[in-house]
Amino acid sequence: MRHNIIFNHENVSNNLFTRKIKDNEVTIDLKCNYTLMNQLNDFDRFLLENNMDLKKTKILTSLIWLNMSPLHEYPLNEFLFYFGKYNLSLELQ
Repeated sequence: MRHNIIFNHENVSNNLFTRKIKDNEVTIDLKCNYTLMNQLNDFDRFLLENNMDLKKTKILTSLIWLNMSPLHEYPLNEFLFYFGKYNLSLELQ
């Protein structure tokens, strides 16, 4: 559920994401709606209030993006791969 709040399909359908690869450096950007980000905060608070592990949920969210990347066509597949990899690295630090 968390991955759909962040990775809003309407924004993706409208190509409101970018990924640039230059000289072994990857830059990714995704438009996130204010309302959805508030929902994300509410969702994360719900997890914590109900004694669920937010860190594990974030790791699973990143793995979902990595897992779904080969199911999409270019350039969305690359975006999902790097977006998942980036978010996973944030949680494993």
